[in-house]
Amino acid sequence: MRKQYDLIQVDLSEKVGVGLRFVRELEQGKQTLRMDKVNQV
Repeated sequence: MRKQYDLIQVDLSEKVGVGLRFVRELEQGKQTLRMDKVNQV
């Protein structure tokens, strides 16, 4: 969805208030992520 809105990872992390590292791990499919942050994105 990020690409549909023409956002880079940095833009997304700033808009939703999470770290860039979190966005990268989310997109790479890391299995242990905080659900509150996932919902925030």
